Amino acid sequence: MKSYFKKLSVNWLSSEVNQTTNFDTEKSEEYIEYELDSRGGWLRGTMLKPSRSICIYRGQQYFDTEIVGTSHALSAYQVAFEENTFMAQVVDKGSITQRESLKKDLVTKPNLASFRHCRNIKAQSTYEAGTLFTEATMAISLPVLDTLIGKENREKLFEIIDIEQVATRNSFIVNAHIRNILLQSHNPKLQGNIKLLYAESKALEFISLLQEFIFKSSENRVSRRQHLKIVYDLHEYLCNLNGVVPSLETLAQEFGMSSRNLNRIFSSEFGISIYKFIVKHRLKEAHKIIENTNIPQKQIASNLGYSHVNNFITAFKKEFNYPPGSLRK
Repeated sequence: MKSYFKKLSVNWLSSEVNQTTNFDTEKSEEYIEYELDSRGGWLRGTMLKPSRSICIYRGQQYFDTEIVGTSHALSAYQVAFEENTFMAQVVDKGSITQRESLKKDLVTKPNLASFRHCRNIKAQSTYEAGTLFTEATMAISLPVLDTLIGKENREKLFEIIDIEQVATRNSFIVNAHIRNILLQSHNPKLQGNIKLLYAESKALEFISLLQEFIFKSSENRVSRRQHLKIVYDLHEYLCNLNGVVPSLETLAQEFGMSSRNLNRIFSSEFGISIYKFIVKHRLKEAHKIIENTNIPQKQIASNLGYSHVNNFITAFKKEFNYPPGSLRK
């Protein structure tokens, strides 16, 4: 089967002897095994190409317990595709850092998948050693991806991940269920075309659920921005509010949110509930007025919404540990 790979080669760095693996771009299945040098450990992986435009690599790395937690430059690799390509990489433990000239590091961690929009790659992979961990990488050509999910959806997906331009890459939080689909894409109990069909079905499942997850994540972020705008508008409104304090239910109705969510988001952003904020803010304003004017306390209390001046004096003393009258002595 003719693949859309033009080149895939790996130069192993963790060895006393220079070793290079050149993948056969036309084979539908290829196995690699590599022994680490005196540091101890091994790498075993399988590349499956279930169709011309989809390939999935799954590898396992083992590091001796003495070097667990340390970082090792394991390989330098080059990849070239016939067409622009979408790539995704996930791991279950440890981390992989990919370094390229003049670009920020691309990091893959258990909760952080990495993505590429590319045609050519020349990078170095550094592994943070875990005792045993699994990685999986999927590549699919953009024309095929556009056919599967639609060009408009693909463009939206790339915009959210921030890989709109060719030769861009980024990491994005992806949940364990979706990552595991790709990690479990190779079934060792299957053989031949059935094994390839299984891998392809996992790749397609991964793409469909990834799209749904990332679109929802984006909607949640938009929703959060909208909610933050609401609570900041509320904050400004409360700072300029005089007279009787409206109920939380009245504020919630006016700002278009449930009272519970409005108070929760406000408290999370400003570190204080809406009611306590109003009380504190008004007492601070009262403090300034008493210090700088001769307005009677009774009038100040009324302006701030207190039904009786004694209630105002009690609240003021509780907040500042001295009565308001002491500011004018």
